[in-house]
Amino acid sequence: MIAFNGFAQEKFEAKATELTKQFSEKLGEQKLSSEQENQIQQLFIEKLKDLKKLKKEEGLSEEAQATKTKEIHKEYSKKIHEILTKEQKKALKEYNANK
Repeated sequence: MIAFNGFAQEKFEAKATELTKQFSEKLGEQKLSSEQENQIQQLFIEKLKDLKKLKKEEGLSEEAQATKTKEIHKEYSKKIHEILTKEQKKALKEYNANK
């Protein structure tokens, strides 16, 4: 069981690292500081764990699960947004507008 938890943690960390890299690329020249990268990576790990827990919840309708999933995404987007500088927020807004 301990090995499984370690493996699961590594999997979350690897996925969070990839998500952080993708997120950083959206900012263009407004790169994340190493501290911001670490904070955002930790948030992605927490988010992935929350989403996994949600998938395991029994008795939820598809609609309820979709609603909770959206809430989780919104919550973590807000937390990540709080970490960004004004310039990074602007770069992200421009990226999202041009998608």
